[in-house]
Amino acid sequence: MNPPWKKKYLPKIKELFPDAVTNINGVKRIKFRCFLDTRPVGVGGPEGDQFFVCSTRQDQVVYHVHEGDVENLRVLRNPEDAIDRYCAHVLRRKPGQFDFSDWSEPFRP
Repeated sequence: MNPPWKKKYLPKIKELFPDAVTNINGVKRIKFRCFLDTRPVGVGGPEGDQFFVCSTRQDQVVYHVHEGDVENLRVLRNPEDAIDRYCAHVLRRKPGQFDFSDWSEPFRP
């Protein structure tokens, strides 16, 4: 996470997920982990989709950031189906970017 991103979005993540902030041996860590990033290798910025989990929770909620829009965080419904279909799209080398919109809805804290 680069410094401008930290300054802009970390306060929002801490506000929405206060339990994601841990303090172990005096070191603060944010346990909001990206487990899937659909951007091509070497491409950064507001493109593609990123999926996160809060590793301090066991609620199995998958949070969705579409095209870098952290302000409008989303939740992935039926993540197993969505990710299976995404993998099929990629492995079959289908053209274009996979559209997660059928599985994604606005996050409501």
